[in-house]
Amino acid sequence: MDDLTLGGPTDVVEADIDHITAREKQTGLHIDAAKCEIISHSPAPRASQFSNFIFLAPHEAELLGAPLFTGSKMDAAMASLCATQHCN
Repeated sequence: MDDLTLGGPTDVVEADIDHITAREKQTGLHIDAAKCEIISHSPAPRASQFSNFIFLAPHEAELLGAPLFTGSKMDAAMASLCATQHCN
């Protein structure tokens, strides 16, 4: 397992991260905050465990190359698809 996606209210995601972090030695999994992204309408508080995550607004987000929400990423993906598929 290399990638993980968590979602939900901030306190639930924080608890999930705490759970994973507490079991790093047992599982061999390590959360590399410098490679983690948080998708939110508002930035994470500086003191939170998300402070070193990469912040993305929803319209910038994608998962495995697919846009998650309408906005600039979706527009770019649709434009690219139409360019290669010759959409009307």
